[in-house]
Amino acid sequence: MLIIIKIATTAHILSTVFLFFALKIIVFYIESFRDCAKMYSNSTKDMKEYQHKYIVRRLLYSRITIVVLFLAIVLLLRSVMELNDKRIETHKLETESAVERKDLEQKVAKAEQKNADINTPRGFEAYVRITFPVVQEGEGVIVVYDDEKSSVADVRSDVSMWERLLIWWRGVKESK
Repeated sequence: MLIIIKIATTAHILSTVFLFFALKIIVFYIESFRDCAKMYSNSTKDMKEYQHKYIVRRLLYSRITIVVLFLAIVLLLRSVMELNDKRIETHKLETESAVERKDLEQKVAKAEQKNADINTPRGFEAYVRITFPVVQEGEGVIVVYDDEKSSVADVRSDVSMWERLLIWWRGVKESK
């Protein structure tokens, strides 16, 4: 995110510098018009105003000035649009990181609660019994199967002669 902000700041600085130089050029033209107007100070006041207006119009409405100003505007708009895109992207990253942070905080709270439960003797025993298949001395284990969910298959009553021979052969092998 820091890189995006640095890039956005750099683009903003460049567009500001470009705008500064464009304004500097315009000020230069205006000052040159004033100098030209001062040269004609011997003329009447109306003539000075006409000449000044004529020079200003000639420079401001020249094709070169219009093209330069148009390019300046296009470059500034482009940099503003790029900055806006980066702003939108950083906002998305910010919201995503906020959501991720909230999830992580919930996980940490859950882990701390579980750790607090395990630190008690009763909680530790429950954790060990759930995690590992162990019992204390003198305890037994009873396994209850639900009839509907039983994984034990029914025994077939119609076993073929080859299957009986195979069962007998396995029994002989195991007894050796």
